[in-house]
Amino acid sequence: MKICITCKKEKKDKDFKKKCDICSNCRKKCEHGTRKTRCIKCKGSSICEHNKVKYRCIKCLIVSTFKYIGIILTLVFIFFFILH
Repeated sequence: MKICITCKKEKKDKDFKKKCDICSNCRKKCEHGTRKTRCIKCKGSSICEHNKVKYRCIKCLIVSTFKYIGIILTLVFIFFFILH
């Protein structure tokens, strides 16, 4: 039995490769101990410019809502005024 350095779990010799490739937690965590995508210090892909998780950020939600409203209004304008 070998022990993974990151997750501290025991692995069987046949399942153990260098740094516990089998362990999904080891692959998904950064050096700060959080998921790579949600780490503020690493600027993960789920972190917005306001240093919050994107789907929980009110500022990003407002901006994206207005963007979609603008797209819908543009399509309505094109449909009613240009095509008719």
